[in-house]
Amino acid sequence: EDHDPSRLTPELEELIKALHAHKTGLYTAIVAAGGVPFRPGVLALIGEAQAAGLPVAIATTTSHANIIALFDGATGGAGPAHAPSSTPAAKPDPQVYRVVLERLGLAAVDCLALEDSTNGVGAACAAGIPVVVSQSAYTEGDDFTGALAVFPDFAQVTLAQLTELHAGRGKRK
Repeated sequence: EDHDPSRLTPELEELIKALHAHKTGLYTAIVAAGGVPFRPGVLALIGEAQAAGLPVAIATTTSHANIIALFDGATGGAGPAHAPSSTPAAKPDPQVYRVVLERLGLAAVDCLALEDSTNGVGAACAAGIPVVVSQSAYTEGDDFTGALAVFPDFAQVTLAQLTELHAGRGKRK
């Protein structure tokens, strides 16, 4: 029998929803318990930015629950400074960055995105936000055209260095 994957039975749709909810619950529990740490240097940069009075936001296409669990697991329950912004449109679509800019009332040029993928760089650039990259084992060697800088990770990167990169972006030609 020929099956059309776009035509699921109501029972199969309910099973898929239940499996997804179960998977999300398991993942959220692991993350909330600290089982998924932040990438090297990210939490320190967030702390530096918050201490300097800078707004910090999360622009993601993952669920709100997953982001809250990640922050709570990594910070002992401190949570993010601003509610995470998520949208159904996946990066490189810039929609999620535009939502963050609108919620915070900020101009794109006044912000700096920290990304780890070509899709993230594409989204930030399409939204007009300067971006720096922390490579991962999955993205090492990828083309990050448009990024101000590419780092192996953010462990040795300071807010002062990022501020300097951001300030000098217009001088590079």
